[in-house]
Amino acid sequence: MRVFASLLVIAAAVYIGYVAFTSKPTPSPEAPDAAASTGEIASEPEAPAEPVFKSKIPIPDGPPGEKHYAPANTFYVLERVTYQHKNGVAAIVPGEAVRLVKSNPNGTMKVRSGLYEFEVKESQVTNDLDLAREAERKFVLNPPKVR
Repeated sequence: MRVFASLLVIAAAVYIGYVAFTSKPTPSPEAPDAAASTGEIASEPEAPAEPVFKSKIPIPDGPPGEKHYAPANTFYVLERVTYQHKNGVAAIVPGEAVRLVKSNPNGTMKVRSGLYEFEVKESQVTNDLDLAREAERKFVLNPPKVR
């Protein structure tokens, strides 16, 4: 009987806590008049702040307006690229660095990311750091929809 009474008390406490935390306080009807009589202006809810973007691509120091390029044989991905390897499938997202292994005459490049080598079109990578940062920014602020 004590166990039942204890469970009943715990259930009641949980219910009261749930009701207390989920109920929203109702504004009093006097609040707008009180603010007007004191001369205060009621503030409107602020729009959500735009996400802050911080690139992981380092830009070397130099004069403003000058083009910035990656070191030799380093490229940055401009669009999401997926590739298959012996352990499964992987993806490289815009702004990730890859190293050139071999440039092919058919307009493709063999590149390395981490442990894996794979082929990309030359149009999918760049050595222009400013262009790569812009592609990274667009990808981070507008990620693709997950199906």
